[in-house]
Amino acid sequence: YWDPSSQATQWNTLSSEGLEELKKNLQSLADLNLAAVTERLSQHPNSLLSQSKVRSREIETDLARDTYIPQFGIEASYGFRDDSPIGTQRSDFGSIALTFTVPLRQTRQDLKVRAAEAARASSALQHAETEKRLIREVIELQARGQRLIQQFNLIRDHLLPLTQGQIVSLEIETTQHS
Repeated sequence: YWDPSSQATQWNTLSSEGLEELKKNLQSLADLNLAAVTERLSQHPNSLLSQSKVRSREIETDLARDTYIPQFGIEASYGFRDDSPIGTQRSDFGSIALTFTVPLRQTRQDLKVRAAEAARASSALQHAETEKRLIREVIELQARGQRLIQQFNLIRDHLLPLTQGQIVSLEIETTQHS
């Protein structure tokens, strides 16, 4: 059962300082401009994660481009041998190998570079989408904050005085009828 006098009491128990603080916070959110929002969102964890993915794809692209360059390598090994089954001694042996890789046909490297560049472009697009999504969420929050401020002002300036007048008239009616 709804009692208008209890409803008025609930409104009267709300802290006006708390409501004003909420209104001030909502107003500061609504007053942010797009440049400030973009700057702050660049430090958002989702934005930082997508930035790191783009950087890692750029490194992968650089590594794929390095396959066009001839590669050099040195390998060394040493083998210790036991005596032969008939008891004669065998000498130990060592080997050194020099490797040299020259890309003669570059089709394989071309495919790797194209794939790495496509992955980098994909990561860059995902990063842009992440930033746009975060900006859209902030804009939605700003709009919601503006609506809350309007509702707060409407309740405080128009509805509360009306309801308090109705409560007084209801109380007068109940005292006259009793």
